[in-house]
Amino acid sequence: MKMETYGALPTQDVLDRLARQRGLQDVTFTAVGYGLQQSFPDAASWKVQAQRVRMVAQPRLIQINTGFTGDFSVLLSNNANTGGTCFGDSGGPNFIGTSNVVGGVTSFGINGNCAGTGGVYRVDRADDLNWLYDTFGVDLRAVAP
Repeated sequence: MKMETYGALPTQDVLDRLARQRGLQDVTFTAVGYGLQQSFPDAASWKVQAQRVRMVAQPRLIQINTGFTGDFSVLLSNNANTGGTCFGDSGGPNFIGTSNVVGGVTSFGINGNCAGTGGVYRVDRADDLNWLYDTFGVDLRAVAP
């Protein structure tokens, strides 16, 4: 698809500075996906919510570089206030703040109701950036947010 602007790859280890930043509650991402908007415990209640619509949310950073996340993922909020990701959003981009820089891709949820927190696989690590550049070429460019 031809577009005026595309998502950009991050510079190596750019998300590490968020671990040292005060006031993590103010660090947001922009999550994009086509997944469910909400998860329900009974089988019939998904019908209305299962419509695949491109949605955008601004989840907040919850954890980075912890024993749970390791140095390869981050946890972002999933709630009615900031929004978040749910089933079907896996692989979608999570842009750093409101920039076009992809910090990671939606990877996993913590609970079955798409509430609480969601996991994002970081793409700012050397091995990931090397693979992306080796696989997709020099057309990809790194831009710091």
